[in-house]
Amino acid sequence: MFLVTVLVGWVSVVRHDSGAVVPLALIWLLFLCWTWIGTRYRVFWTDDAIIRRASGLPELTLYVRDICRVHIETGSAGRPFRRPFNRITICPRGGADEKSCIDVSLKHFVADDIRTLMRAIKAARPDLDLPSRWL
Repeated sequence: MFLVTVLVGWVSVVRHDSGAVVPLALIWLLFLCWTWIGTRYRVFWTDDAIIRRASGLPELTLYVRDICRVHIETGSAGRPFRRPFNRITICPRGGADEKSCIDVSLKHFVADDIRTLMRAIKAARPDLDLPSRWL
């Protein structure tokens, strides 16, 4: 998209016509808004709960006592706009869908923060099987 922008800018200067710049600027604005909304995904840890705050979703509080499964899921190229990245999924009892589980992306979160979260879960719930690579 960057190369298209440069090309449109160059053609606009050469032809003294800015007609193509306005739609391209709108596309960039929409892209930046979409990217900003995507960065509004936060996961917080308290002594007894994990809290997810995500743009467009209600805040989700998952109490440590209610966690029944923590596992790694692999992203799917067939679903690029839903859940495309590898992630650790933390699910409560009775819930296994993306609205009741908390996802921790292995690409977007800092590895040390993921390990800290996994160690805190392990300390609070030693009975759970956690991904050994992240302990």
